Amino acid sequence: SSTWAYPADLVVVKASRPPADSAMSKTWPSRGPKYEVIDPAPELETVIKHMGIRHYAIIIGGTGASYLWGLTAGGPFNPFKYPTANTAAIIGNLGAILFVYQQVSFKLMGYIE
Repeated sequence: SSTWAYPADLVVVKASRPPADSAMSKTWPSRGPKYEVIDPAPELETVIKHMGIRHYAIIIGGTGASYLWGLTAGGPFNPFKYPTANTAAIIGNLGAILFVYQQVSFKLMGYIE
């Protein structure tokens, strides 16, 4: 039987900020928030409490648009038309929820207005 061994020269490198004069420093995120920090490390309950009507509309719109796309992608006479639409709606709903969660979290951490 064969055994797995790590190479002796395997090096683990921790992530760190690039030097200020490097080309990568121009694309690195800002050093700190630009706006007022409401919560530096928001948890799920905090994010949900700060969601507004606009955020719920994004979730509903993303789900509805994905469902309609799934209906058209399923074809007019396809027996898998509705399962395709339901699957597309689930994927669209998840994507919209993740997008809204990201936006509200960034607002609470002060990175967007």
